[in-house]
Amino acid sequence: MQSYVVNLLDKYNNHKTKVVQANNIKDAQKIAEKKYPSYEVTRITPDKMAIEYYRVIKQEDYND
Repeated sequence: MQSYVVNLLDKYNNHKTKVVQANNIKDAQKIAEKKYPSYEVTRITPDKMAIEYYRVIKQEDYND
């Protein structure tokens, strides 16, 4: 399995960014749509730099 960064948007323009473990991009989209049904998947990337950036930002949020 591979990690994918999934960007989500709801009808109120609230954004979420999540990391999903999946076999491919299609599976990542299905997992995100199932887990966050009120959100629209706007972008999925397997980019390792984006995944690491997201994890660093999440760590900083927890440390504040």
